[in-house]
Amino acid sequence: MMIDQELEGIFNGAIKFANQKKHEFLTLENILLFILKKDENVAGIIKDLEADPDDICKDLEEFLNVEDNFSILSPDEIEELSDAQFANDEMKEIARQSGIFYQPEMSLALQRV
Repeated sequence: MMIDQELEGIFNGAIKFANQKKHEFLTLENILLFILKKDENVAGIIKDLEADPDDICKDLEEFLNVEDNFSILSPDEIEELSDAQFANDEMKEIARQSGIFYQPEMSLALQRV
C-alpha cells in the first residue's frame, strides 16, 4: 500500500520526535503535535473550532515530555532495534542522517486510526 508523500512526511516527522524522546511507541499525540506545528490548515481548523492550537501544542509537549507516560528505550535497545530494522549499515546511516535511529512501533490507538 502506497501512502501519500505528505502523510509520509508527517509520519517521518513524528518518528523523529519519538526518536528524540526515545519512545518505544509512535502515538497519536506524536502525530497530532507534528501536524499542529507544520500544517497551517489544521491549525486553522482548530481555531475555527474556537480552540487554541498553541495551547494544544503546549499540552501535548508537556504530556510527551513526561517519561512516566511512555515506555522509554535504553541506548542498547535502540541499537538492537536499529540493527534489526535497517537492512545494512548504509541504510542505517542514511536514516540517522535524517534523524531516524529506529522505527518505533505504532501504538494500538494509532493502528486503529
